[in-house]
Amino acid sequence: MPADSLFTFAERTRSRLEGYPPQSLSETRAIVDSLLRALEWSPYVDTRTNVTVEGTFLEYVCLVDDVPALVVAVEAVADDLEGERLDALGGILTMTGIDRAIYTNGRDVVLLAGTDSIDHYSGSLLADTTLEYLEDLYGKTAIESHLARHSRRDVARKLALERESLEAALTRELLDVTGDSYHHEVSAAVTQLLDHLLESFADSQREGSHLESRDSNTSSVAHEPDEETAGVHADEGACAEPSTASGNLEVAEMDTDDDPDHTSAVSTLEFDDDETDPVSTAGADEQETDHATDAESEGQEPESADEPKTEASETEYVARFFSDRGSIGAVGHSDSGEALAHAAEFLFERGLSGIRLPWSPDADDSSEHDGGSEFMIVGRDDAGRLPDYRTLPNGTHINTSGTATDHARRLEALAARAGYRVMLTGDWHS
Repeated sequence: MPADSLFTFAERTRSRLEGYPPQSLSETRAIVDSLLRALEWSPYVDTRTNVTVEGTFLEYVCLVDDVPALVVAVEAVADDLEGERLDALGGILTMTGIDRAIYTNGRDVVLLAGTDSIDHYSGSLLADTTLEYLEDLYGKTAIESHLARHSRRDVARKLALERESLEAALTRELLDVTGDSYHHEVSAAVTQLLDHLLESFADSQREGSHLESRDSNTSSVAHEPDEETAGVHADEGACAEPSTASGNLEVAEMDTDDDPDHTSAVSTLEFDDDETDPVSTAGADEQETDHATDAESEGQEPESADEPKTEASETEYVARFFSDRGSIGAVGHSDSGEALAHAAEFLFERGLSGIRLPWSPDADDSSEHDGGSEFMIVGRDDAGRLPDYRTLPNGTHINTSGTATDHARRLEALAARAGYRVMLTGDWHS
């Protein structure tokens, strides 16, 4: 790209923000149009605009030979960047294999790169460090070279971009055979098929990015205080150090209640520098926790060391959850019962807390069921009603008896009750 393209963009945008700051989203998008042109993307030729990928609305999806290569989300200059939308962007990268994303309001920016191991950089859009990252990793020439090494991931990117039309077409074709009476069942099967295809192709090559540690003023990503999403929060002049390769990032875990000793299985990336707050990424592969240790710390009785294990240590049980806007996070464990317990804990923080105990999927008022009903969750004093259980941080107990298939069925029921869609991967049905 021309050496002065981004410099010229920065100078003109800085003058505009100081003199006549944009007031609307459309005016902010004019800034982003200029940014994309400086990066050699044509906003309306090799770019799709106003599209939905994995349930998340995107202002731009930049293409290389019809392969989605870069997604861009935009807020108005007057608005803060949202932690929930940032998490949704991370979910897109994880699910589709598209490994570059830009999230900006024309003043601040968060750059994401990678798939499972997602690197984050936050800063002023016009900072020198930001411009260097943009040129090195997000310019069309750089991404064309990057994409030349991949093939299966390209399929995942295309599937993600065309998913809505594919889902509608496949569902219609099947309903022409089965009849409309089976719409719900057919639609669910098509959704699951596309989920597994995306997961399969996107998992073929997982990698992080090459965001090295450089000085920059970091930006702030706002979110609702009661949400378990995380953004970028730092004072002006703080130094952003986003490189996982340099050892400046460590995996931490989000607190889920007022107990400082308790952490959930939902991972975040956290900077070592005390002056820089964390950016979250919900990744399933980094969320294995020692439940016995947690139980001992909370005064619970851990599983007996003599209890026979029915599942091999190399097994993996992962559950990834989706709202209408896209992926909201994932939990995983090498033991299906532990994975079920972590999933219940995750869901209790996100809409499951309104259930009446004891609860089973047959009805919300399970207390009126006969003795043959299978209770999934019981109250603090009712653990004796379950043949095997794990105790959750809120004091309730979840039924972990049975096989991994039983656990998968209960997890799906819990997700549906909380209002989310869940995709199970690993050894649930082995």
